Amino acid sequence: RRLDFAIRGWAHQADAVMARVNAEDERRLDAIRQMFERFGYAAEDADVRARTVYLVQIGYISMQVQESAAMRMARVQRYVEIYSGRSSTASEMARFFARLKFVPPEHWVAGAPPVGIGSRSVGYQRNLTAT
Repeated sequence: RRLDFAIRGWAHQADAVMARVNAEDERRLDAIRQMFERFGYAAEDADVRARTVYLVQIGYISMQVQESAAMRMARVQRYVEIYSGRSSTASEMARFFARLKFVPPEHWVAGAPPVGIGSRSVGYQRNLTAT
């Protein structure tokens, strides 16, 4: 994260670096775009969704957002729904958490992350152990 932030800052000072950063951004956007197309989105919709996902991530980096892993993980399921328009399944969330070696806190009902803004919890998502 810090390296990406530093390189992007450097790119504002050097045209050659900016060209490389832009090329890498396009490569990443293309990969995300292709993923959305594989899931059946039209090319134009896939492009906008890819840009939304990627540019939000760049925003996280440029704003140097500080949040706990638990809070970020609590938001993942909602991010998936907002970015893709589809709900993730309980097994998809369980695999995602396992791949990251993230163990949901005990206060998450049956592993379901709380829905919240900031550190305030305002409700609970569906039970992740259900199918």
